[in-house]
Amino acid sequence: MQKILLFLGCGVLSGCVAVHAGGMSSKATDTLARVSGDYRVSAGAPVSVYLRSIDGRSLQFWQHAADVEAGSHRLLVDCAVAATKKLTRYELNVTLNAGVKYSLRAEATPQHGCTQVSIEHTK
Repeated sequence: MQKILLFLGCGVLSGCVAVHAGGMSSKATDTLARVSGDYRVSAGAPVSVYLRSIDGRSLQFWQHAADVEAGSHRLLVDCAVAATKKLTRYELNVTLNAGVKYSLRAEATPQHGCTQVSIEHTK
């Protein structure tokens, strides 16, 4: 019985994540742009780039991406370097196109931490 409840709980939780991750689930995905950062649980990655908010709307802890309408947006991004344990915050003003997937990328060194964060289109 406990296994069944655990399975149902996981199913409900993953359903909630899917609904809230987009933020605009009623729109067709080809009219939206998708911005993705790294997952917050990073299993020892040397550099991680976290999407914190878009246009002042904070993402939840479990969200690493968001679907937004095409146009100009302000992204708040955190960049973490494991070797230095430094966390640097960046604000990116970007213009996004509909139907395109974007990923956050960082340039970093062990000595200085993150030196730059950018966004690149992946599709």
